[in-house]
Amino acid sequence: MRWLELYDVTDSHPRLFDSPETAVRYLRVHERLAPEQQQYVLDTLSQQNRCELNPPVTRKSYVLKFKE
Repeated sequence: MRWLELYDVTDSHPRLFDSPETAVRYLRVHERLAPEQQQYVLDTLSQQNRCELNPPVTRKSYVLKFKE
């Protein structure tokens, strides 16, 4: 299983997710991501193995990437 790490500017340790869909579900609930933003995260992860989200899309900056 490939884990995903979600870093934000306030946490010293990442949140771990077992799939891109689980991570997007977390961001949808906590950051109220619109459907097109959710799809952007999924598309970017599949192409680049990481995705950055910043205000004004989210309240704070995030980096979502596959754990090495």
